[in-house]
Amino acid sequence: MPVYTEEEKKFDQGSTKRWASSVEGLIDSANKGTEIVLVDDTNYGYAKDTESAKNSLGLMMSKEYSGTTDAETMLARCEEALNAEESISTNGNKVITLFVQKITDKTALEEKIEELNNKGIAVYVMLLGGGYEGSREEIINCETELNLRLNVSELYGAFNNISQVMSLSENGESRAVTEYLSNFRAGKHDFANVTANQFGASIASVLNIYGCLPAIASKIKGNTKSYNLFTEPDDVYNLTQGNAHEVKQSNAIAEYYQEMLGQYTNDSNITIKNADLSKYDVQQVIDKNLQYRFPVVVYKDNTASIITSKNSQGSYCINGTSSAISGTYNIIDTYSYLLSIANKTNIVNYVAEGENLYDNIRFTKPYGYDKNDVEVYQKLDSGWSKTNVVE
Repeated sequence: MPVYTEEEKKFDQGSTKRWASSVEGLIDSANKGTEIVLVDDTNYGYAKDTESAKNSLGLMMSKEYSGTTDAETMLARCEEALNAEESISTNGNKVITLFVQKITDKTALEEKIEELNNKGIAVYVMLLGGGYEGSREEIINCETELNLRLNVSELYGAFNNISQVMSLSENGESRAVTEYLSNFRAGKHDFANVTANQFGASIASVLNIYGCLPAIASKIKGNTKSYNLFTEPDDVYNLTQGNAHEVKQSNAIAEYYQEMLGQYTNDSNITIKNADLSKYDVQQVIDKNLQYRFPVVVYKDNTASIITSKNSQGSYCINGTSSAISGTYNIIDTYSYLLSIANKTNIVNYVAEGENLYDNIRFTKPYGYDKNDVEVYQKLDSGWSKTNVVE
């Protein structure tokens, strides 16, 4: 399974290279025994197992890429890696996943994908920044880091399904694998020292994993809780790292989202009320999220937890531990929630003490969007105000 990881600056928050978590997820989701080759714009190395593949990924993350190598060149390099004598076995399914920002010859790329498909090699091209206009479903526009993560989640699910079909028990009989592990990691993604407002802390934790937690937040109407992480520079740094555990203003963040509990509960597009975790239809929703490596917030009364994994006994475990949960809860469908967030683009011009930080904000409109899909607000002394978008 060759995976090409060419980073693009707008997908790296600072030096964090958070795109790498999507690649690591692909490695984790691959069937046991999968042979993996990581390919970059200079060389490739053979990795026999997932652990060595992760080590290679760490080395690749230490590099800086020019972003000039196009998808066609990288696809040729991946094909070369597949055909190398010392590389991938000739048996089994073959998948190439590219993470690139540039297509030079669209027709040549489309024809090469068709050629490889006819040879039994599946190809997926994650085009960072988007811009592809064509009919090949394998070339996927990823305008933002969140779009990238949502698109890659489909591959996680596909790999998990393959694992279920191919896994064998010790006596050689086929068995269904039900173990899933989300992206959540205790000691990193959980907010420390939050004793109340568990729902707010849980929602904020999940949002921060996927780069959706704002550094500054207040409400246009309704209750008035707010927070501003820029008063603690270390908090902003930890936010970009996805390191919620070290954020000092965790209680303010939890309070802000706790006030929105009613809005979440009443949103039938993302919330299932009074869901019995033993019921098949409820498990289908949770399992799909976990297959996609998304944790799931569950809550009732004054308590809330995050389902972060499913063990081999079919029990759901919470908060990055082996503690199992059962019963009836309201549950947040994380995948649907993140999709709803990705459907809009929000640009914020923060105004403090009556001083404009920017007179104008210039940004590249994501491919497939128009100005009506962009919402821009200013925070004035009198509160938040929506402003115009001019093309």
